[in-house]
Amino acid sequence: MRGRKLQVGEISVTLYVRHSKECSERKDNSGTVGCKCIRSVPYKDGKRESTSQWTWVKAEEEARRIVAGRSGAVLTPSKSGTYSVEKAIDEWIAERDQGGLHNTKAIYIGKKLLVWCQKSGSRAIR
Repeated sequence: MRGRKLQVGEISVTLYVRHSKECSERKDNSGTVGCKCIRSVPYKDGKRESTSQWTWVKAEEEARRIVAGRSGAVLTPSKSGTYSVEKAIDEWIAERDQGGLHNTKAIYIGKKLLVWCQKSGSRAIR
């Protein structure tokens, strides 16, 4: 899977990472990379807009605002009581980063968990 798919109203968009030349995860185009490279939203006209965010959670929120503003879509708040697996993993990694913990294994386990959840059809934590 390349990038991370988002649904903004009626519009489906994919969020990608714009890796720096020095990034160790440069060859990984999946939607689970844990690097601190900027996430961006590409458009069909070939242009791309930066979210100015490096964590998936914040980049997704910013991408939703960008796409909604560009298309005029109305953003509705997510249902309370549901929490996406991807968002939970991203927030866990971000929290570990803030605590100064080493995340190599955490990122690896997060990717494995995400793949398992996608195969089993689990998308949300209730």
